Amino acid sequence: QRWAPAILAYPSGLHDQDTSRRHRLLVGFAYRNAPDETLSALNVLIDEDNRQYNEIFIIRELENCWDMRLGAFFVEKAKDPSLKASVFGFLLDDLLQRKVAGVREYAASLIDFRLLQKKKSRRRARAAAEALFRQPTDAGWPILQPIFLADPPFGYKVALGAAVRMDTYKRDTLRWPNLSEKQLAEFFLWLYEQFPEEKDRSPISARGRSVTARDTVADLRRVVLTALSKRGTQEAIDAIRHIEQTLGDDSLRFLRIRAEEEMLARAFRPLTPAEVIDLRPRNQAEAINKETGTMAKSNRLVERCDVLLMTATEIETRAVLSAATAETGRSAQLIPGKIKIYHDLGIIHGAHVLLVQSEMGAKTQGGSTSTTLRGISELNPRSVVMVGIAFGMNPTKQPIGHILVSEQLQDYELLRYGTDGTTGAPLLRHRGVKVPASPRLLNLFRTTKLTWNDGDFGAVDFCLMLSGDKLVDNIDFRDQLREHFAEAQGGEMEAIGVYAMAEEENVDWIIVKAICDYADGKKHENKAERQKLAAERAASFVFHAIGQGLFAPRG
Repeated sequence: QRWAPAILAYPSGLHDQDTSRRHRLLVGFAYRNAPDETLSALNVLIDEDNRQYNEIFIIRELENCWDMRLGAFFVEKAKDPSLKASVFGFLLDDLLQRKVAGVREYAASLIDFRLLQKKKSRRRARAAAEALFRQPTDAGWPILQPIFLADPPFGYKVALGAAVRMDTYKRDTLRWPNLSEKQLAEFFLWLYEQFPEEKDRSPISARGRSVTARDTVADLRRVVLTALSKRGTQEAIDAIRHIEQTLGDDSLRFLRIRAEEEMLARAFRPLTPAEVIDLRPRNQAEAINKETGTMAKSNRLVERCDVLLMTATEIETRAVLSAATAETGRSAQLIPGKIKIYHDLGIIHGAHVLLVQSEMGAKTQGGSTSTTLRGISELNPRSVVMVGIAFGMNPTKQPIGHILVSEQLQDYELLRYGTDGTTGAPLLRHRGVKVPASPRLLNLFRTTKLTWNDGDFGAVDFCLMLSGDKLVDNIDFRDQLREHFAEAQGGEMEAIGVYAMAEEENVDWIIVKAICDYADGKKHENKAERQKLAAERAASFVFHAIGQGLFAPRG
């Protein structure tokens, strides 16, 4: 009891981390054994911090003290009218983060439209609103929305003030879990109205300068959309469609597609072996009637297919169709198969070219594995070429639009989880085989490169490419892949399915994709523009090869 005030007031922050840790243990011991004396000293120290500073430093020493009594003490202390608005806001931040009973209700009681008319009440209300706005569970939106709509200047200042101590870079999918998809959409639309995108600082002009509160709010606005697209629900898709219609912004359709992909990924169920076998239609061209000894009628959709182009996203498909139209001057004809719709691009420099789009990934239903198998059965192509976008490994050496051709392909998903015999630690080994693309197509595209001239984007790398069902957008995971596969120049999600089925059916295959990002957590930045550029570059290179007459059959 005699020593509790001295223990609490000891300036442990001036010492090393271990001393600070031991001091906090000792403060906890003092509080449990002499709570009255500790709280009395705490009251004095808070008043001292309030006089000298704009935050409460002593609260950091209470890690081992928190209980209902301490929480109630701080709620009462927060009501002290002598506290500065900044100190009051700092205290509310900590209490809200700890979910102390009664503090949220008290903060909400201060944000009353009638109280906002008084200058002193308005300062305290703003501090309370900023603390609520910073909460990662719901941004205080259910409380703040009606006030923000009634008093837009107040909401504008709250958002900027809250941004000073807000971390918007934690882009986990659990952000704002207490907000419904509809509420997230309303939150975004309010942010967009108050902080319009056209007034954001461009990355070029902001480079090398300090981050402002306005920059942080702009990033927060983008994070709301990211969180919404990651919900993986029909309600999220409907909310994004509502934002699209409200703003009249067609570019948001790509975000809606991303939300749809997330919903499909969450609903994904791996196919059983029997279901995989059942995906393959019977190739009647190879079936012989045992009674007559004659060949059955063929179920092929076209008389001849020299090249089957494959894509996995809408943006890739549009790039291929656009390149084909530029080459032929006509639109593609649609040919329905049993499951897939094929685009007949026509005879191009002697080669009959068709296009089909799979779902994203190799093992998903409708993914590249089943699509390749169906395409081979229904079209009997001589070559299968996958065209589209990929992630790169080295931003300094690989510009957006840099073309990668699969000299070799590596499945990085096939792993062996073992145990180190000496230490007992988990031991991970990649077991996927490294396979070469078809020699004929490799030679064909190497020949194409000799006449390929695309200005500043002229680089084409024949390299090892990685393939797996993960959509990689994490720099740590990407660097792990670089460590395991040092020769790899990029990666994507569908190639391994194309290889597996084409190789099994003895059909030539190759992958041609251009870099649209670097799997470093920044996939969302200028995503639509970068993907469009990469898809168009890959399609242009493939049609340059077709335009050379290299795919035309030889008599």
